[in-house]
Amino acid sequence: MPSTKRDSTTLTQAAGPEEMRGPVGADPSEGEIRVLLAHDDEAFLEHLRALIERQGELTVVGTATNGLAAIELVDELAPDAAVLDLHMPLL
Repeated sequence: MPSTKRDSTTLTQAAGPEEMRGPVGADPSEGEIRVLLAHDDEAFLEHLRALIERQGELTVVGTATNGLAAIELVDELAPDAAVLDLHMPLL
C-alpha cells in the first residue's frame, strides 16, 4: 500500500502529485451530505467539485485521481456518497 503524508488540512499520496486530497477529520454540520469525488481527469474533477459545492446540502470532503486513493479516502473520511469514474487507474 502506498505511503501517505498528512497535515492538518490534506491527505496526499506520497507516490504522486495530488492523487488524493481532502480535509482530515472534517466534521460538516448536521444535515449536509458528505461526498467523495474520484476521477483521473483533474480538470473534470475540479469542475465537478465546483458544481457540487454550489448545492447547499452537499459538501465535498475529498477527491482522488485513482482508485486506490479513492478507497483509502473512503476508509479515512467515511463519506455519505461517492461519485466514481469506473475506468480510472488502479480501480
